[in-house]
Order: sequence, then structure tokens, then C-alpha cells
Amino acid sequence: MPRATPPSNWATTTWAAITLSTLLSVTAATLALVITFNASTATTASMHLAAGLLTLATIGVALAWRRTTRVTVDLFGGHARRYLSSWGTRLWSMLLFSGYAVQYLGGADNKRALVAGAILRALAALALLAEVLTTRTRVHRLVAGLVEAPNRYEPNSPDDGMLPQLVAWNATQWDPELQAEIEHRRRHGTGQPRP
Repeated sequence: MPRATPPSNWATTTWAAITLSTLLSVTAATLALVITFNASTATTASMHLAAGLLTLATIGVALAWRRTTRVTVDLFGGHARRYLSSWGTRLWSMLLFSGYAVQYLGGADNKRALVAGAILRALAALALLAEVLTTRTRVHRLVAGLVEAPNRYEPNSPDDGMLPQLVAWNATQWDPELQAEIEHRRRHGTGQPRP
């Protein structure tokens, strides 16, 4: 039986979230070091700009990743709330907001506030990275588990994996008229409907 794989758009947004959150954590940590060691104003300003742009890109990718993860988990029969625990996203947003708040409230000339804000943003990116990696592992386990249960999902369906093809769905369990018609045909050996 062929191996089931998650949709390509989920894999793409997952890797984008991993890459951007890693870049953001490295950039924010580097910004903290640059501020600590009194780098030039131009270097500090360019690092602030890079960290800000990476923050915006990471927020966009994180939102897209959560949406595609929700769709992927539903596609493979899981419950999205169980797979998207949100602890990393909550920690990410709290630390990110705190980092900018500390930096803003401390003022543009307060070196300690700028370093603390950069460190909080680096930790925020690491929290997001941890959630993405944890959820990625759980989704891959979900997909692998469905390979062993072919009655629930057909990986080579004609819709190219966008919707699960339910193979073992049984309409007779909820439609008594249909069940009676099937039993009548079975008893009488006819393929024609009852008059």
C-alpha cells in the first residue's frame, strides 16, 4: 500500500515557519549582542529593521501554518485542537508583545530595555519554533497511523489528496429504507428495485 503524505502546502508552510522563526531568533539575539557591545548606529538601525521585517514575515507565516495545519489534521481524521495546542503560539505572542513593550516603555536611549526587548523577541521565536516542530512530528504520526487503517482514508484518491475518500462509509446504518431495499434484493437475487 502506498505511503500517505501530508499536502504539499502544509509542508511548505511548515518549513517556512521553521526557517523564519530560526532566522528571527538568530537576528534578535544578534541585535542584543550588537546593542550590548556598542556597535555603530547604522549597524544597530539595520539590525532593528531586519528584526522588524522578519517579525512581520514570521507572524504571516505562523498564521498561514496554523490554518494549513488545521486543514491537514482535519483531512486525515484528527481533531485540530488536539494537534494545535497553542502553548507555543501563546508564549510566542506574549513574549513578542512583551519585548516590544519593554523596548517602547524603556525608550530609544535605554540600552538595557533594548537588549531585554531583543532577548524577549528571540525567546518568542524559539517558542514558536518549538511548537512548529512538535506539531510537525505529531501530524506525521497521524498520517503514518492512517496508512495502517485503509478503510478510513484512500491516499491515491482522484481529488489528489484535497479531500479524504471515505471507503468504509455505510449509509445503511442511518437510512432504514435503503437497508430494507438492500435486504429485499439480497433475498430475491434481483438487481431491479422493488415496485
